[in-house]
Amino acid sequence: MKSIFLLAIAHAAVLVSSYDINFAQSYDNDAIENERQFLTLDPDLEFIQKLKNTNGSISKPIILTCKVYSTPTVSFTWEKDGEKIQGGIEVNVLEKGFNSGKYTTQSEVTTSVYTIMCPNSAKSGEYSCMANNGHKMIRSEAIVQIDGEREDCPNFSNTKPSIIQFTDTRSEMESNTATLLCRTNMRARYTWIFKNRELNSEEYIILPNGDLFIENLSSEDMGTYTCVAKNAYGESRQDAFLNVTKSVN
Repeated sequence: MKSIFLLAIAHAAVLVSSYDINFAQSYDNDAIENERQFLTLDPDLEFIQKLKNTNGSISKPIILTCKVYSTPTVSFTWEKDGEKIQGGIEVNVLEKGFNSGKYTTQSEVTTSVYTIMCPNSAKSGEYSCMANNGHKMIRSEAIVQIDGEREDCPNFSNTKPSIIQFTDTRSEMESNTATLLCRTNMRARYTWIFKNRELNSEEYIILPNGDLFIENLSSEDMGTYTCVAKNAYGESRQDAFLNVTKSVN
């Protein structure tokens, strides 16, 4: 029965990963007030790390990072000179569906990264990181100035995956569902490690985008999880801490 249940979750995850922007907007409009009623904390969204003006060179990639604290969970969009370059509206529908009608914490610290590969003067401009949790949207902007040109760029398809959005910390109550994020800039094979053990599909679901879906939380689930994203050229790792609190349901 357990395996059938998890198989259903995995199938739902594939469907969720391909939902379109109209569904996400409809979800926001229809569910936002209901979600507010079941949050144990007031909705909040603030930057922990904002973008900074940067003078870059053509010699190496330029990494832009923003980090936020959010209640409830957050999504990111990156823009250059007003045009979207990464991310978009992405509501965690699967988790929200499993927690529907329950009191939830949904508090997290999340990081999003944008990397300017093969920098040159044409990639100078104003870069923006926007965070949205459905209740509030915030934006951080920075000017990136790159001097110089280059005629050749490396073949970045022959590199290891980079983790571009991840959970730093997440708090959720016992018996609820939580998702730990691990998004990469290219296709990758994902594994998660907890308490020095690689997690298996009998107990957990790794979603197609790399996120770890943990259902029916207990105190035994609290601790540090490590996401490993790999391909033929190497791997990247990122830790996420899950804090499990007493339920008020």
